[in-house]
Amino acid sequence: MGRGIACRRALHAASYEEISMALEDHVRISRRGELTVPKPIRAAYADAFGEELTEAAVTLREDGVIELRPQLRIDPAQAFFWTTAWQRAEAAAQSDIDEGRVTRHESGADLLASLDDQ
Repeated sequence: MGRGIACRRALHAASYEEISMALEDHVRISRRGELTVPKPIRAAYADAFGEELTEAAVTLREDGVIELRPQLRIDPAQAFFWTTAWQRAEAAAQSDIDEGRVTRHESGADLLASLDDQ
């Protein structure tokens, strides 16, 4: 079994501590300061967060640790909005608005009464 497959399976079945230990790896830093995040770590990240790792914040901590923190392009609290299902529903709602399949009500009571009439 390839390391990427093992890591993806581990991500769904293990605790964060177990996953982070399984995904620990070493990287080489080029003369230009570039490094490559190992494929199993990138794959596990994509599985966990639904997007590829493309950007990270870098911090040199006081204890000498160089810390990389992935930067999500989409706020995780808003990620639902960008799912295929939600975007389909948004398109359907916009179509209803564009085609005039909407009604206006002066109050909540009027809205509820219109629903009772249907």
